Amino acid sequence: MGTKTGSNLKQSYSEDFEPFCNWVNEEARDVLQVHLPDFKKQQLRVQINVLRSLKISGERHLDERRRSRFRKEIRISQDCNADEIRAKFGRGILSIIMPKKTPSRSTQRNGKPGGEIDQSLVWRLRINRKTAVKVAAALVVIVAFGSYLAYRY
Repeated sequence: MGTKTGSNLKQSYSEDFEPFCNWVNEEARDVLQVHLPDFKKQQLRVQINVLRSLKISGERHLDERRRSRFRKEIRISQDCNADEIRAKFGRGILSIIMPKKTPSRSTQRNGKPGGEIDQSLVWRLRINRKTAVKVAAALVVIVAFGSYLAYRY
């Protein structure tokens, strides 16, 4: 009668926290180090979404009723090669390695002095099919809305 079952216990988060982070900037990559003592690898999650946003989260039990958790979101730099981002965890530090993009040979042969890259060429190289479809869809919506406003007023 006086005993409680697991289903009667309410889960309560006693500790939402912001982990200590530091950036290590190198020539070929940037590394985000997130300090998470007392966490285990399986308690962590790292995701990248289509909007080039890096989401880092973790949750661990403190006791039967209390948990500790965090959630962090960071925009990925435009000069980062998002397809090659990787994470490793050891000694309480989650390291997220973000390699920087390197110019391709075709952009290096554009005739600019001192290896300077033509920025319009770089822009054209960055646009992929998904981005082109999104831009086209946005333009269609803008033109349709403008036409509607012109018709109404």
